[in-house]
Amino acid sequence: MSMTPTQRVEILRACCCVAGADGEITPDELELIRNLASAEGVGEASLTAMIERSEGDAEFYKQQFNILKEQPLFCLDVLLQVCIANGKVKKTEFHVLKGLAKQLDISSEDFEERVENALKDLG
Repeated sequence: MSMTPTQRVEILRACCCVAGADGEITPDELELIRNLASAEGVGEASLTAMIERSEGDAEFYKQQFNILKEQPLFCLDVLLQVCIANGKVKKTEFHVLKGLAKQLDISSEDFEERVENALKDLG
């Protein structure tokens, strides 16, 4: 399944919301979000606005989280592609992704399988 640039930016917004759900976006989460923003051509000002809105607007959070919940495995695959763009998944990225997967009700088995397949695709 292919996504439009608009859909990929929606995933970025949703990731901002999910990462900030606990009230704090950690440096590791922020790095992953910045990598996704960079991959989608989203500038710093737009990204900052997304993060601020996700932290301060409960309705925005709910709307964006629902986007991820519609296709959680596909969204995870998109995030994995961002993480492996440098040829590997860093330990910190793995933990952030695992936390997101848990919030999206993706089973540990599905998560591990997706990571393994993404790494295999690297060759």
